[in-house]
Amino acid sequence: MGKDFYQILGVAKGADDNELKKAYRKLAMKWHPDKNPDNREAATTRFKEISEAYEVLSDPNKREVYDKFGEEGLKQGGPGGGGPGFGGFRNPEDLFREFFGGGGGFGGGGMDDDPFANIFGGMGGMGGMPGMGGFGFGGMPGMGRGGHSHGPRKARAIEHTLAVSLEELYTGVTKKMRISRTVRGGQQESEILEIAVRPGWKKGTKITFQEKGDEAPGVVAADVVFVLDEKHHPKFKRDGNDLIHTAQLPLVDALCGTVLRIPHLDGSTVEVPLNDVVNNASIKVVRGKGMPVAKQPGSFGNLLVKFEVAFPRSLTDEQKRAVRAALAGDRAGRAAGA
Repeated sequence: MGKDFYQILGVAKGADDNELKKAYRKLAMKWHPDKNPDNREAATTRFKEISEAYEVLSDPNKREVYDKFGEEGLKQGGPGGGGPGFGGFRNPEDLFREFFGGGGGFGGGGMDDDPFANIFGGMGGMGGMPGMGGFGFGGMPGMGRGGHSHGPRKARAIEHTLAVSLEELYTGVTKKMRISRTVRGGQQESEILEIAVRPGWKKGTKITFQEKGDEAPGVVAADVVFVLDEKHHPKFKRDGNDLIHTAQLPLVDALCGTVLRIPHLDGSTVEVPLNDVVNNASIKVVRGKGMPVAKQPGSFGNLLVKFEVAFPRSLTDEQKRAVRAALAGDRAGRAAGA
């Protein structure tokens, strides 16, 4: 059995982003090894588990894989193998610093540059977390007594929003993004990054390019992270792996039936026969015509067709008589059944 990340953070499986942040903030502060000098080894292990749990559950794509396949599925990148952003966990220190908006180390000197000094009450000479790399806390292996790391710290990740259409999320797409960054020597360098968006990926999925930020002396270049955003679509709304389409239906078709022809995201046409009377509360389910399931190649969600029935603004006396006569039998049948 793998780790239960929900239990580690103490949240329900349906926890939203705010609940996850609240849980991580509370637990990371409680179990930080420098807050537990008398129980440092156990705190280090707990702090690492908390970091891993938050990293997975706060990323929609990783969370989906974890919910279906557990921790082992994350290690393998799901059934289809590895992918961007699945290659192991981040350094817990980097995540902690990024979450709380920090800069350098926590140690005794240079506290004016330490945005976390107020968190730990201005503590100096803080102890370390064995076996955990990255920017450091005082007393960790390979670090001086004053609390400054002998190795470079890593710059905070740089996030960019990548807006993609629902069609692109359905079929998959490769986006090319040009970035400019400062490299050693102060020169500017341009590079084109290829972002492979897999079919079925969702809004909020993160694609990480390691150390593609600016380079500077004494600092490990930041990761560049692209966060998927979904563009508005005029005909479809996404709900998980399902698609929702609302059909505008004349009253005569709602009563007498018709065949809906819905242009799909892949360019095909989905035919939905309506043989029964439908109303604004009706829903027709077309199985297998939703979004691709990212971690189950060949599987698709469903298409849910809802209706907005358009009533005529007015009827002539002759039309009213005709409608009344047509519906009189239905009313009489219902009265007899009562």
